[in-house]
Amino acid sequence: MDESEIDLIRQVTNIVSKFGDYEVPYQRTDGDIVIPLNPLLKKNRESHRRFAEAMRNMMDNDLKLQKKKSKSWV
Repeated sequence: MDESEIDLIRQVTNIVSKFGDYEVPYQRTDGDIVIPLNPLLKKNRESHRRFAEAMRNMMDNDLKLQKKKSKSWV
């Protein structure tokens, strides 16, 4: 790494340190800088997403079970 990349990582680390939801950033071999989210927050977000998806699927299935109303006049 040259001096500019080291300085960039240092500055990004200073910024990220102000936010407790993120881990220490690092640079991958392809040059991308990765700022990982706290693993506990990732798990919580994933579980909330899965719960919401399960509820949506249950509600969709309930709609399919309801008898369709007739659109004709009696």
